[in-house]
Amino acid sequence: MGGFGDDMKKIKEYEKIYERYANDVYRVSLYLLKNETKAKEITQEAFANIYKKSQEIDEKSIYGQLLIEAKRLAEKQDTKEG
Repeated sequence: MGGFGDDMKKIKEYEKIYERYANDVYRVSLYLLKNETKAKEITQEAFANIYKKSQEIDEKSIYGQLLIEAKRLAEKQDTKEG
C-alpha cells in the first residue's frame, strides 16, 4: 500500500527524469511549433501527462513516450490554430 514516502520517492525519481529529458522534449516541441512559449507549454504538459500515466509506463520506455506525447500535443496545438 502506497504512502507519503512512496509519493515522495516517485516525485524524486520524476525530477531526475525531467532533468534528463526536458531539453530534448523542448527541442522537439520547438522544432514542431516554431514558437518558444508554446514549446515550453507543450514540454510541461507532456511531462504532466506522462507523470499521470507513469505507473503504466515502463521506465525504460519513458523517453520515447515523452517524445511521442510532445509530438501529439504539438499536432493538437497546431490543429487548433490551423
